Amino acid sequence: MRDIHKKIHRQIDSKVAVSSDIMASGGKNGPRVPNPPKYGGLPDTEGFERWLNALLRWLKVNKICGPELDSDRMEFTAMFLENTALTWFEDSVDGAYRQQAAWTFKEVITGLYDRFVHENATHDATDKFWHVEYNAEEGVMSYYHKLERYATRMIQAPDPFTFKTQLMAGLPANFISFVLDKGCSTETSSADDILHYACQAEEIGKMRKHFNEKKRIMDSTRSKTTASTKHSKARDPSPERSV
Repeated sequence: MRDIHKKIHRQIDSKVAVSSDIMASGGKNGPRVPNPPKYGGLPDTEGFERWLNALLRWLKVNKICGPELDSDRMEFTAMFLENTALTWFEDSVDGAYRQQAAWTFKEVITGLYDRFVHENATHDATDKFWHVEYNAEEGVMSYYHKLERYATRMIQAPDPFTFKTQLMAGLPANFISFVLDKGCSTETSSADDILHYACQAEEIGKMRKHFNEKKRIMDSTRSKTTASTKHSKARDPSPERSV
């Protein structure tokens, strides 16, 4: 869990650690962004991440940054909570019976994560990593980024060999054959090499499909032209010679 907390803390620092007076000036006439959605406590890892990203973006644009505004960030966070998440905040952070007297913004965010997301995230990312497969409409790069996304969210990230094995396993059989024919394997090649040849296999497949489609159209057009010519000759025979 400490690794997850460190990642969340780095994300927070990258957005709101620097005080607004030394950031690029925007002032009251700076750009405005819509209020972030309210987080209600659903155990949805990606939903929580989207909410946190939106919250941090909103705080940054509105210049609520730097250590001196940490307490303000907590108050604004409460404004964008609802249901069980808001109940947790009022009981644990802002309530008269709270067990921890003082909180930081980082502690509030990781507290929300631990209370509502952590247990589900442990299984969710792992399950998705082992079951994601190549989708022809989305392509090889989308498949790779999904694997990478889920791997980084696992409590214990897969080692390189396991990642490469799963990368290969989710590809179509003809892609795997192409990659292997290029001398690539999970034992001896990098994930980048496997990805490179998988993308090549995909591109060749697209080119072949495009060529076959054009050939089909040309063959169909040629067939119709030939049939039309024969039909015209049958309806309009050459005039007979006069004797």
